[in-house]
Amino acid sequence: MAEPVIRTTVDQIRRFTLDRHLLIKKTDKDLVSAIGQVCGLNSQTARAPYISLWSRVQGFKRSDYDKALYQDRILIKTWLMRGTVHTVPTKEFTIYQKAVGRNLYEKWKKSLEKYGLMPLDKRRTKLEQRLLDLLDQGSFTKKELLGEVKGLLKGYREREEKIIVSRTLRTLAYQGLICHGEPTGPWYHFKENRFTAVNRWAPEVDLERMEENEARDRLLIKYLKGYGPATVNDFAYWSGMAVTEAKGVFDRLKSDLIRVEVRGVKGDYWIHKRDGRRLTGGNKRRSNVIFLPEFDPLIMGHKEKVRILDEKYKKRVFLRLADVAPVIIADGQVIGTWNYRFSDKSLKVLLFKRIDKKVREKIDKEKLAIKKFLESD
Repeated sequence: MAEPVIRTTVDQIRRFTLDRHLLIKKTDKDLVSAIGQVCGLNSQTARAPYISLWSRVQGFKRSDYDKALYQDRILIKTWLMRGTVHTVPTKEFTIYQKAVGRNLYEKWKKSLEKYGLMPLDKRRTKLEQRLLDLLDQGSFTKKELLGEVKGLLKGYREREEKIIVSRTLRTLAYQGLICHGEPTGPWYHFKENRFTAVNRWAPEVDLERMEENEARDRLLIKYLKGYGPATVNDFAYWSGMAVTEAKGVFDRLKSDLIRVEVRGVKGDYWIHKRDGRRLTGGNKRRSNVIFLPEFDPLIMGHKEKVRILDEKYKKRVFLRLADVAPVIIADGQVIGTWNYRFSDKSLKVLLFKRIDKKVREKIDKEKLAIKKFLESD
């Protein structure tokens, strides 16, 4: 019996992904559900998660995110996919951590061995345990933690002490033991990050209840629902897994997936079988003009950006030193970048090419709307 195949177009997969990313029409879902649907929000910069949510959730206010994360703690923020900081629903944290944590930890250990400047054996173990003991009691900045562990770092210069504490915190985070607390500084700019123990932030989290393979299987299903159709390379790129590991997850779930051929695009794409009809039926509505932040989930979700970004403009979005620009989307494609400066309240738009008057008017309207959001109390 022949393997079932769905044949589709770039335009159809673009609309499907935009719909799943809540970018064709803002959702009235609660923000935790919205974050879960896109498999977490990249939170490397302070402002990014707020803008990602404003672009997706009807009536979103910054205080909604702050309350869910810092008061109710139904969100948790830490290093996850690709070793970058993400905010995910607390109830799903075990899936993400168990799926990617071991890889992160093992790669991190190898890099520490390569670069050196870490206490060895018993001394390092004592430092890790002391930091954990402190973080079990509250939230601390790196500076505060350094003052508490200086006695364990005799013989190092001050700069080296800071590096060692930073690296040890990441080591603990990759094991799922600590997470980010509430930072100091204004909402749009981290002054200093705070850290705390996961079992203090969310006592209900139990990392032992799920094996790695189960977590990876569940993560792939979540990923394909939000980012499908996607390739093995896409999933590896997004999650940070090796391609061989990502392929193993696809192979285990092959009976739940349908292969997708995208006209004019090379590679085997896959989607969950429950979404096959939705892909070809899809939401026929066009998306409006949308301003997305740096590192938005839509931009970081696939290795090949064919559905949203023309290859000739890629270097204008994916910048030097692994930076990613905030982008403007029109009809599902990146048409330019933007930047807002809080110092003088200026918003600059850089378009890749000439656009028609109607799109220009939509950009001007959305520019005013996001400026109002960024400047609101």
